[in-house]
Amino acid sequence: VLDLVKALRILFTKKKYYNTLLVIPSPENEGDGRFEVELVQYIKDNFTYEEKKYINLCKLSPELGFLGMSQNSISFLYNNSKVVYKGSEGEGTCRALHEGIACGCVAVYFKHHKGAMTDYLNENNSIAFEKHHPSPDAKPWGNLQYNIEEIANCLEEAVDNYSNYKPDTDYLYSELGEHNIKDKLIPWFSKLYERDGVE
Repeated sequence: VLDLVKALRILFTKKKYYNTLLVIPSPENEGDGRFEVELVQYIKDNFTYEEKKYINLCKLSPELGFLGMSQNSISFLYNNSKVVYKGSEGEGTCRALHEGIACGCVAVYFKHHKGAMTDYLNENNSIAFEKHHPSPDAKPWGNLQYNIEEIANCLEEAVDNYSNYKPDTDYLYSELGEHNIKDKLIPWFSKLYERDGVE
């Protein structure tokens, strides 16, 4: 998320003041919370009072785990947004990006993400950024850094040219929504049950 905020710093310098909501779930085992402090401190140190009006930080309570916001609230936010951003290098099944594109958002994401997050992403609903070179103080095991300027350029493209992107929301909702999940799953499970002679 810090990379995203650094990209916003570049955009704000170009007078591109995009309203941004940063939603950060807090797992119960988050630890000492240094990441949260670093992010808030960066915003305090690098944005003016007027600029901070465009950045909204929503830190969900660790007591709620990853269920800190209702589906209705999430749906409202996606449907009133143009872009959804996910900068992780890899994770399990990340539904956030899929929920966003199903609601018509353009996704900005790391091109070489390892995981199912990149499923359903294409030139009609997403823009990918790549990594930069290793940092001068990189550890021997890697520690590649994102090119913040490239992230800023991708965000600018996604917001300023939003109307040029045509996410197929009907298809995405049909594929990813839960309304017809029984029709999609029962035939597959039926084959398995029949194969193994199970009711």
